[in-house]
Amino acid sequence: MRGSFIGHGELWPDQGKLKHWWSQRPYKFTNNEVDPLTFLSSDGAQYQPDRHFSSDGGSIPIFIQAIPAFQHDRYFRSYLFHDSACIHKCVFVKYDILFIKQDISRHEANFMLRDMLLAEGATMVTAQMVLAAVEMYAHAMRIE
Repeated sequence: MRGSFIGHGELWPDQGKLKHWWSQRPYKFTNNEVDPLTFLSSDGAQYQPDRHFSSDGGSIPIFIQAIPAFQHDRYFRSYLFHDSACIHKCVFVKYDILFIKQDISRHEANFMLRDMLLAEGATMVTAQMVLAAVEMYAHAMRIE
């Protein structure tokens, strides 16, 4: 399944504390009101992240980012959507002309991440590796 991204948002470093000692500083994201970041899935559905949230760019330890497939800024739009979905446990799905909040589980967010990674140009192997790393991170951190 492939799709594409349209729109954009504003992203800037958060000067607060590090989330974890092994990750980079968090970012603040605000979706653009006029042309918001939107994922267009291959089945015609349209998704948007929350309007404002913090992101750590994929929860990827700094030492693993030496591997090109795991660099936090390589697939940043995908990671933004995933962080939004996991933080707020929802995505916004377009119905008719409005985006409506739809609850989403972490498992569903992880598979959406895989589809978005593919849309950003990741290979299936890379997408599966990232998905496995995200699942291991959630298990290690005891995140539901």
